[in-house]
Amino acid sequence: MNVKISIIMPTYNVEKYFSQAIESAINQSIQEIEIITIDDESPDNCGKIMDEYAKRDSRIKPIHKKNGGYGSAVNAGINKAVGEYIVILEPDDYIEKDLYQILYMEAKEFNLDICRYNCYSEIRNNMSPELMQTYYPGKHEYLSKNQLCEMFAIGHPGITLAIYRREYLVSNGIKLDESNKAFHDVDFVLCSYLMAKRIKIIQTCGYNYRRDVPTQSVTDMSRYYCIIQAINNIFISIRDHNISLDKEMKAAVIGYSITHLRHYYLLTKDNSKIADFILETIKRIIYKESHIYCKREVFDFISSLNKKIIGNAVDAPKIYKLNELDSIQSLIISGASYTNILSLFNFKLALFYTNNNKEKIMHEITLMLNGSIDYYKKNVLDVIKKILSTSDRSTIMKMHPSLIATMFIYLYKNEYSDAFHTMSSLGNKQRANENYNYISEYSDIALELYRTNTNLPESMKRSAYVEKNMKLSEKSFLKYIQGKSIAVVGNSPCHIGLGKGEEIDTHDIVIRFNNYTLSPQTENDYGSKVDVWGITPNIESINNLQQVYKYDYVISCDGAKKIPIKRRDFYYKYLMTGGSYFRIKADELINSTNIRIISMGLYVVNYLVENSENIEKINLYGFSLIDHYEGKRHYFDGDNADIEDLKFHKWKQEREYLELLKNDNIRSFS
Repeated sequence: MNVKISIIMPTYNVEKYFSQAIESAINQSIQEIEIITIDDESPDNCGKIMDEYAKRDSRIKPIHKKNGGYGSAVNAGINKAVGEYIVILEPDDYIEKDLYQILYMEAKEFNLDICRYNCYSEIRNNMSPELMQTYYPGKHEYLSKNQLCEMFAIGHPGITLAIYRREYLVSNGIKLDESNKAFHDVDFVLCSYLMAKRIKIIQTCGYNYRRDVPTQSVTDMSRYYCIIQAINNIFISIRDHNISLDKEMKAAVIGYSITHLRHYYLLTKDNSKIADFILETIKRIIYKESHIYCKREVFDFISSLNKKIIGNAVDAPKIYKLNELDSIQSLIISGASYTNILSLFNFKLALFYTNNNKEKIMHEITLMLNGSIDYYKKNVLDVIKKILSTSDRSTIMKMHPSLIATMFIYLYKNEYSDAFHTMSSLGNKQRANENYNYISEYSDIALELYRTNTNLPESMKRSAYVEKNMKLSEKSFLKYIQGKSIAVVGNSPCHIGLGKGEEIDTHDIVIRFNNYTLSPQTENDYGSKVDVWGITPNIESINNLQQVYKYDYVISCDGAKKIPIKRRDFYYKYLMTGGSYFRIKADELINSTNIRIISMGLYVVNYLVENSENIEKINLYGFSLIDHYEGKRHYFDGDNADIEDLKFHKWKQEREYLELLKNDNIRSFS
C-alpha cells in the first residue's frame, strides 16, 4: 500500500481518551494511512490499548520507548514514518472523518510542503464546543510572504493544524527539541513554515482539541518557563539553517516570539520567579531590535518597556460568520474542487454548532443535502436529530417542508428504517404530499420506498420506474459492449485535418457527446457514425431532441443526485417507449481526481476502462484538452473562449487522468 499520510500519536497517560482518538484515526475516509502510536513509557494502559488495536488493524504501528517527553516521541514517529505526508494527532483529541482526506487532496493537487486549516473545536467538560478560528488569508491560494508575516505577527502556532510533506521535513532536518518539556509547537511551526516553499491555508474544521486534560502543558504552570527555551530555539534554528530574513519577516518573527512570551508572562505574574525570567527574555530580545510586527496589545506592552521601538500592528484574525461565507452553490457553479466544497461545508457546519442559529441551520442543511454529490454528510445526522427534537418542530414542518423531506432522505439512507413513517406522519396531508413530491426527485430513494410500499403517489411511482429501468439499461449496456471495438469521440478540434473520420466509423460502437455535430465539413476528420450519446445531465435540450430514439443508448452521470420533475418526466416517457438510458456514478471519480465539474467524456472513458475486461479495444479521439486552453472549444464552431473562464487547471487534471487510464485496451489516444 502506498501510504499517503502517516498519523503520529505521541502517547502518555491519556488512557481515558486514547481509544476515541485512535478510533477517529482508523475511521478516516482516506484509507491509505499508517497510524504510528508512540508509547512514551506511559504509566497507564495506553501501551496495551495500542497493541490491541494493532492486532485488529495492520495500519497501526506501535512504538514502545523509554520516557523522553513529547519531542522525542514525535521524532520517533517521524523517523519511522513512510507516508508522503505526516500529521500529528494528540491522543487526548479526536478528528472528524474526512479531515485528513481534505488536507491530503489539497496538498497533492498543489504540491504543498504544508497544508493548514484555519479553525478547530475546543472541547471542555460539560460545555458546548467552542470554535477557535486562527489565521486565514481570505483566499484559497499559496501563502505569500506578506501573509506569512501576518500569520506570524498574530502569533498562532498549532502543530496539529497542518499536514507536512515528510521528505521536506527530513531533508531540512526539521525536528522537535527533545530537551524541552513543553511548547514544542511554538518553535517547530515557525521554523517549518519559514523554510517551506509552498504553503496553503484552507477554510475548514475537523479537529477537536480537548482542553480539560490535567497533564497538558497549558494547564501546568511549573512548565511555563519552557516557553523561554522554545523561543531561544527559534533563533538557534534560524542561525543553524542559514535562514535569511528580510526586514519585514524579521519584524514578524520578533512579534511572534514576544507574543508568546508576553502571554505566559501575564499568566505567571503570581509566580514572580518564572515571570521575572520571562520578562528578562523579552527585554533581551527587544533591546537588540528596533522593529516589530505584532498585534496592537503586544506592541503597547513592548512600548511600555522600550519607548524607542518601532512597530506595525496587525489586526486579530477575522472571525467568519455564516453570512460572510461563499455559498456551496456558488462554489459548485464556479467549478471549485471537491476539496474546496467539502472544506467549506465542514467549516459552516462547525459554525452552526457554535452559533446556534436555527434558521440558518435549516436553510444551509437543506442546500447542502440537496448538493450534487453525496459527500455532505459529516455530523449532519446530529444536526437533524437536534432539529427534530426541538419544541417548535411543527413550525419547522410548516415553514420548511423541503428541509423535512431532505432530512427524511438522509435518515432513510443512514440511520432509520422507519424514517419514511416518521416524516410522512409530520404535519397534515397537504404537507405530507409536499414531502412526497420533493422526495420523488431522488429516484433511488423512490425505488427503495416502492419496494416496501406500493401505495405511493404517482410522482413517486414514476421516479421508481425511472430508477428501476435505468439499472436495467446499464445492465444491458454492459452486455452490448462485450467483444466490441469502441471509438470515444470528444469535441476537441485536435483532429482537424488528420482525416480520421473513416477510421472512427469502422468501430462497432461510436460514442459522441453533448452538442456534437455531424456535417459534410467535419465528416472527413470526425466521421458520421454515432451509436451512443453521452450527455451532461443538466442540458435540457434533451427534452426537445426529436432524434433521441436513434441512439442505442443515452448516458449521463449522476453528479446531480436530484432529477427535477420536468427532466424525470422526459426520462420516464423515453424509457416507457423503449429508450435505453442510465447514469454513471460520479462520486468516486470526483473524489479521486478532486475535479468538481468533470467533462462527460472523462466520465465515459473512466467507466469504459473500469468495465474493459471483455471489450476488444477502446480508441479515443478528440481528447486533446490543451486545445481548450488555446481558446478552441469544439471542432465544429471554432469559437474563441475567455481563457480565464476555462479554468485551465481543470483541463490539465483531466488530461493527466486520461493518461493514467491508458492501458492495453486503449489503443489510440490523441
